[in-house]
Amino acid sequence: MTCSLLNSPYSLPHNVFYTVPLSVGLSNIIVVSPSQFIWNEIAPNIYNQIVITFYDQLFNRITLMDTQITITLAIKELGRD
Repeated sequence: MTCSLLNSPYSLPHNVFYTVPLSVGLSNIIVVSPSQFIWNEIAPNIYNQIVITFYDQLFNRITLMDTQITITLAIKELGRD
């Protein structure tokens, strides 16, 4: 998954923020529950939208057919725990 808020020097492409492990077959529900938050730094800028894009393992864009998807994003101020 990529996010338009990121510009990481540690990943390629530079806006990758999470890899979804595929552990189920085609047309089954994928549930991912990380044991802790995964924090990424937001690139300094002014944003009017957040764009999340899904890609396969070769970075070909994936078109999702299921419209019922839930993604939880948490944004915290730098230096706060």
